[in-house]
Amino acid sequence: MSKDLRIKFVNVREIRMGSPYNLCEIRFSGEWIPPLPTEDWQDLKAISPDGRYVALVMWNTKGNLPGFHVVRIDTRKRKYHKTKRIMGLCRKISWDQGRFVWQRG
Repeated sequence: MSKDLRIKFVNVREIRMGSPYNLCEIRFSGEWIPPLPTEDWQDLKAISPDGRYVALVMWNTKGNLPGFHVVRIDTRKRKYHKTKRIMGLCRKISWDQGRFVWQRG
């Protein structure tokens, strides 16, 4: 990951009792901090091999229905993009063949 942006997950807790999915806050530090909320994150991230791109998972439980967004941060251009709401739960996120991919649970 770029030295311009560092990410730390804090206050990690189960989203529901006995759930394998966590809810946490996020702390950004470094030379550039994206203007993103600090609450309602999942403790998952993926980083491109060159460290330019970072992907994070943001919860969206609108109407108490499970859902999430993938937030892709470009540390070089200092921009980010949030996907539309994805129904379900994110089990895993990774970099594969030049892009981020996720598995729903």
